[in-house]
Amino acid sequence: AKLYSYILKTNILNEEVMVIKPTTFMNNSGQALRSVMNFYKIRKKDLLVVYDDISLDLGYVRFRAKGSAGGHNGIKSVIKWLSNKEDFDRLKLGIGPQPPYMPSEKFVLNKFSTQELEIVKDVIEKSYEALELWIESDIIKAQSKYNGLVV
Repeated sequence: AKLYSYILKTNILNEEVMVIKPTTFMNNSGQALRSVMNFYKIRKKDLLVVYDDISLDLGYVRFRAKGSAGGHNGIKSVIKWLSNKEDFDRLKLGIGPQPPYMPSEKFVLNKFSTQELEIVKDVIEKSYEALELWIESDIIKAQSKYNGLVV
């Protein structure tokens, strides 16, 4: 089966950046990512995986240099397709808290309220600033500035 992704090539801070959004099911996103990495010869050290995280409240962002999938099926797939290694940079965007009565697979598909969308807009702006810092320095500086920051 062919694996497709939307790909945007741009420049940020004079660095060529490629934004990859797999069009596969989430649990196959690692396979789509790996195929793009192979085709464009992208090294894992140049990779930042950005994804939603229900364990973080809406408005929070968090960088991590490595770690488990934390129950996220997309990240499980990425780990699997990156040789079962958890050592890649991530930027997690909070979408929680998940109501205790709602299964996570239903919660993540809900639409944001008007009030939540305002927070999401701020998170996107702050995430872009965080991405710039990650590009110009490293994940350690990005973590120290943005982890725990409420938008």
